Formats: sequence, structure tokens, C-alpha cells
Amino acid sequence: MNTGIDLDFEYQIVRSKRKTVAIHLRNGKVEVRTPQRIDNAWVQQFVENKADWINTQLAQQLKNKTEQYQMTDGESITFLGHELQLQLRLASRNKVYIEAGKLCIEGRIETSEKALKLFHNWLKDQARAYMVPRTEAYAARLGVEDSLQQIRFRKTRSKWGHCSSKGIIQFNELIMLAPTMVVEYLIIHEVCHLVYMNHSRQYWKLVEGHCPDYSEMKTWLTENGHRFWFDTEQQSASHLDAGLSD
Repeated sequence: MNTGIDLDFEYQIVRSKRKTVAIHLRNGKVEVRTPQRIDNAWVQQFVENKADWINTQLAQQLKNKTEQYQMTDGESITFLGHELQLQLRLASRNKVYIEAGKLCIEGRIETSEKALKLFHNWLKDQARAYMVPRTEAYAARLGVEDSLQQIRFRKTRSKWGHCSSKGIIQFNELIMLAPTMVVEYLIIHEVCHLVYMNHSRQYWKLVEGHCPDYSEMKTWLTENGHRFWFDTEQQSASHLDAGLSD
């Protein structure tokens, strides 16, 4: 049944062999993914019922987008919690360095994408230099240095860090734009997984023993982490999955 509610957004229906209905929002666009047998009237009713949630998510995505850093000359960003001003300079050789409160990016950077690539290469080097010895030190402190097999860096969209059962810890180098205490929390979080490969009560007790303010660090990262993805890189996404009843 169509109630005739005027929606503040448009949506696209994508049918497939899936068994549930899901609403997927990315970059301000609404996509409803449904099984083949669901008709348009049912989808319309479903979307109307979820309109408040959709509008809230769209508003949050727009807010997050406006707060993302931009790779432009004069933009203020943070590095280990310190505020720096981007300075982009055309030059014959590539170079990234911090000087007098500025993060200088020099090279053949005719576009923001080229400047961003230089920046990320530099940031990954900084992450290795800072986070690898800190991770190894915490592993030794917990007596699990033999379990730590490798430390990797990768810019993943879903997680800031990950520890595999094989002892491989992976970090998103963008975490270096957070305050030092948040970076320390992330390192502790992943190293503690070398002891407990879960999020049990014992695990969180271990984390708390090395980072008493871990809850505040988690909250800070949830509320602010979106800013570290430069505006040309990440499209915010939200997802709502719902079962079907006959």
C-alpha cells in the first residue's frame, strides 16, 4: 500500500537473488536492494517506513562530507594531534616535510590527487617509524612478541586496525592524523588481540590495564575519524538490512 508520503530523496531499486531487503546509502544516493519477487508498491511502503532513518543518515553523511580534510593550499589538518597548515608548492623534486607549523608538499603536483599521493606515501613512512616500534614494545610488555609476525599498513575504509590469527597486525596510516593518545589506544587494542582473539570481558580488561581511557579514545575516533579521509577519497556509506515476512 502506498501512503503517498512525499519523500525528501529519490531512491533506486536493485533486484537480485538475495533473500532480504536492504537500504544502502552512499555519497548521498539511496539504493534499495531487494529480492526479485518484491514489487514496487511494497518497496515504496518499506522506504516510507524507513524515511526518518534515511533522512538522518543522509544528513550525517552530508555533515561528515563538509568536515573532511581537503588537499588544498592553506587547509588546516592535524598530525599526531598537532594542527598544521598545508602548503603546496610546485617543484622539480618530490618532498614532504614539516616546517614552522606547516606541512609542505613539494613536487609535480598539478592536481590535488598528485599531492594526495605524495602525502599518503609520506604518512605511511611516518606511521612505520612511529607505530612499528611502539607495537613491538607493547607486544614485548604483554609477553607476546613471539606471536607478532608482521606489521602492515593499508588504507582500509572499514577498520582502523586489524589483528589476524596468524599474528599479522594491520593499521590504517590515516590514524597518524589523530591525537597521540588515540594512536596509542589503537596500537594497544590490536596488540591485546594477540592475547585474546575476541572482544570478551577479559580482553577489554587487558586493554583497560594499558589504556585506562580506552572508552574515550574509541568515542573520539568514532566521532572524528571521518575527517581524516580527504574529500576526494571517501564516500560515506550507511546500510540497513531487514528480513522479509510473508
